[in-house]
Amino acid sequence: MKRAIVSPPVLISAILACLLCLSACSRRVIDYNYKITVEVETPEGLRKGYAVRRVVVDDLGELNITHPGAISRRIYGEAVAIDLPNNATLFALISDNEYSDDHSERWAIIPDGWAPPKGEEYYRAEIKKIMASKGKVFTLPPDRSLPLLSRGSPARHSNYPRFVRFTDRSDPRSLQLVDVENLAATFGEGYALKRITISITDEDVTENMENRLPWLSKHHGSLIDKGVSKPQLSSITEMEFRRGE
Repeated sequence: MKRAIVSPPVLISAILACLLCLSACSRRVIDYNYKITVEVETPEGLRKGYAVRRVVVDDLGELNITHPGAISRRIYGEAVAIDLPNNATLFALISDNEYSDDHSERWAIIPDGWAPPKGEEYYRAEIKKIMASKGKVFTLPPDRSLPLLSRGSPARHSNYPRFVRFTDRSDPRSLQLVDVENLAATFGEGYALKRITISITDEDVTENMENRLPWLSKHHGSLIDKGVSKPQLSSITEMEFRRGE
């Protein structure tokens, strides 16, 4: 009896069909919008900016090849822009200093809650707490305590998003990091962060960033020149300012 020979294209198609079937086993757990507002004291009074972002949470399913039974969290929206005196703008990015995505709503509502070692079951319970907080406004604490992973005291990590500015908003290469806990060092005397607040909301996701940064839709990858020895800056891409679905 002759053995059937499967051509490479047919084999590839079969594999892709199998993977699509497995991915279809994932199901939506929940999606929600949250509003992040940043308030800054200036010599000319209080200035504030906000963004509404969407969080989509899926259960990948037990048949998922790489992460069976895991929870997938995706975030869509844009950075927060705070207009300051002297035509300056401060941007709070869609990430903090520890994770690729912003987790502000989690750190604000459950400041000493989730951490990777606690696993997906804890995360599901946390989602219920987050949704139960709808209608309330929370102040984002500056840092959080993570469980003890090695000898010594529990590690402290920043809750705040990364902050940047452009010396020339028409030029992405003019990007600069800003220490939000020492705004006077960048903008001068009288500038200070007042607070960052979070609330679960029914408001629509904001879409204003392209009006502020016209080059945004045409830019892909690191905002600064390649070869520049600034690793903290080189990791910042257009995805930190806007993420579409």
